[in-house]
Amino acid sequence: MAYITEFDQKKTYSVGESNSDIKNIQIALKGLGYYDDKISKEYTEKVKQAVEAYQEKNQLAVTGKVDAKTMRSIEQNVIKTLAKNDPALEKAQKVVNDEK
Repeated sequence: MAYITEFDQKKTYSVGESNSDIKNIQIALKGLGYYDDKISKEYTEKVKQAVEAYQEKNQLAVTGKVDAKTMRSIEQNVIKTLAKNDPALEKAQKVVNDEK
């Protein structure tokens, strides 16, 4: 999940589309626990279902499409998840706390 590039927030993605942003959306949703199918560049019905589950859980309009608001939310949750599970950050915090 740490190698995801920034999403193009000017686009809306939906079933039938195919590109690398959709692959990154799948990776992000998988890392957040919403997607458990194979990673590809295809926006499938399974991706739509994962997006709907994510939208519902995060109080977003449940459309099954990834729009700018959904993308921002996914990005923010990925950042939070990575920060919680970042061994380098944990080590740095331990070093700083030990110096106090």
